[in-house]
Amino acid sequence: MKILKIASIVFGTLVGLVGCLPSGMIYPTVTPVPSINHMVDSLMGIKPLWVVEDVYILWNAYDITVDSLIGRTCFLGDLGKRGLYKNFICLENHSGRLLWSKPSGIHRTIAVTPEGIFITYSSPGEVKKFDVKTGDLVWDKNLGGTGSITLTYLNNQIQVSTTNPETLLVLDMDAELIKRVRQGEQRIFLSTPNEIYVNLKGLQVLKADKSDVLWEHTDMQDLRQVPVFTEDKIFLRNGADFSGTAYALDRRSGELLWEIPRIVGNLAYSRDQQLIYALREDGDLLAVDENTGEENVIAMFSPNSFIFFDGIDNCAYQLVYNAEERMLVVYLGDSRQLFAFRVE
Repeated sequence: MKILKIASIVFGTLVGLVGCLPSGMIYPTVTPVPSINHMVDSLMGIKPLWVVEDVYILWNAYDITVDSLIGRTCFLGDLGKRGLYKNFICLENHSGRLLWSKPSGIHRTIAVTPEGIFITYSSPGEVKKFDVKTGDLVWDKNLGGTGSITLTYLNNQIQVSTTNPETLLVLDMDAELIKRVRQGEQRIFLSTPNEIYVNLKGLQVLKADKSDVLWEHTDMQDLRQVPVFTEDKIFLRNGADFSGTAYALDRRSGELLWEIPRIVGNLAYSRDQQLIYALREDGDLLAVDENTGEENVIAMFSPNSFIFFDGIDNCAYQLVYNAEERMLVVYLGDSRQLFAFRVE
């Protein structure tokens, strides 16, 4: 049995190793970049909980592959060494100890919810529900198409976008199909009773019956990560893969509220604090006021300047905010480190 290495976080001294995310295969003849050992200091408003080393989390340009809720942080990938990234792994939130690691397959994204843990798959497109306490399979639903791209949990429903054809499927908690939405060859981010949010040369918002365009931003090219939706705002990031600009939009009018360049990875949202968490290229962890866009650096990772490719694979950078436990989870793909902080 593999022993999981869990190190205490000491202010100013966090040590990890190099590592990134899979581009599909491992090429042992390729020379990787030198090992990276990240340290963190200048903490403001957050308290270190734990760091787990040698964590390999699957890179997905479109959605998150790590999530946290119900006392556990779960991810898709490997522990201990770079493999094929086909395991479904969960850690206990208070200590970071391993709860389970189970073979999973060609998975794409994950959502940990009060109703269960949902994972989508490619080849073929599927979604599976797992028990949140045990990790055991509850049900398996074939979606059609060749793969899945994004997964959103909303109002006790899950919305899954698939490829070939480009379709958004809305399912209930028992895998029953509620709605199927198609919009040409464009990817749909989200469908609500009143709107459809489409990735069309930026973000386009249609009436639910597709009869009219409510508003659009065509200057936000290369939208990849599924946006963060709140009751009155949308937070999203452009950029092909590694770095781009984070935007905040008024959900009703489409008005641009603020923007921040040089952001890597996804955006995480704290409703209770009205903050957006983001990582900047230079190693800063930001807390951004959702209304004004005011930036505060709440941690600094060094050495500075994250990398996207380690000579073998692409590196993932991911953030998750667990409101239930006021816990911020940060994954740095270039050093294979998974950090957990308590938000004070």
